Amino acid sequence: MAKNKGQALLPTMEIFRLSDDGRGLLGRLCLPAVLDASLVLTGSRKTLEELVSGLEAGEEITSESEVENEPEDRAENEVESGASDEEQDAESDDNAFVSEAETKEKRRFESFEKNSFRSPRFWFQWKGQVKSNAESSMAKSNPEGSETGRGYVVFSGNDCRSFKGTITVDALQWKDVSLSGWKEVTMPERDVGFDWK
Repeated sequence: MAKNKGQALLPTMEIFRLSDDGRGLLGRLCLPAVLDASLVLTGSRKTLEELVSGLEAGEEITSESEVENEPEDRAENEVESGASDEEQDAESDDNAFVSEAETKEKRRFESFEKNSFRSPRFWFQWKGQVKSNAESSMAKSNPEGSETGRGYVVFSGNDCRSFKGTITVDALQWKDVSLSGWKEVTMPERDVGFDWK
């Protein structure tokens, strides 16, 4: 139990899934007692700017489960409305569509991972709450408390187990402060809500 308390105090960067267009990764960055933020990572600054612009313009990021459930919902409604056998056969076609979508998503993720780790530098932008004693100076510049900043991480080694990078947090007057760490656990893509507000 004491081990879990200690782990709760460690900085973490969680990657949830690919962005809808497959050009970036969506996740969360937590620096305990300092920062809790949503995170977008990409292989280039230009792509990062495009993805963040889309998020700030209010484009919705649909989760994988929303895409999967759409054909099922449509088939379920047809059955409830007394659909014929021919229409129910369309349900099996919809299931084939879901399977094809899952396969396409898996290929897209593998392609992103392969291409990204040839040059394992990821530019990232974070947006969230700064939680330190510097909040008083931050409150003057941004009364809502939501801040944003950028940085990058470079993974090293064949298995990309360790990384180094920098982060900028204006509210704390951090400019290119050094980061380093290790990949702890490889996890499958998760359907976790992602909020960029």
